[in-house]
Amino acid sequence: MMRWVIAYDIPDDRRRLRVATILQGFGDRVQHSVFEAVLEDRDRQALEDELGGVLVPQEDRLRM
Repeated sequence: MMRWVIAYDIPDDRRRLRVATILQGFGDRVQHSVFEAVLEDRDRQALEDELGGVLVPQEDRLRM
């Protein structure tokens, strides 16, 4: 298991809410757009898969 810090900057309100909801299922909010999560590899991959279906790479920024 590894501790991850996940931060995002998403201009679209609807996508930002969807990303926050996904992240709440995997970790804890530590600031408005920053989460911490302790994840095993399979959980990290599941998180990335879910986020990939929501994020628009040309507009959104997310760092893990």
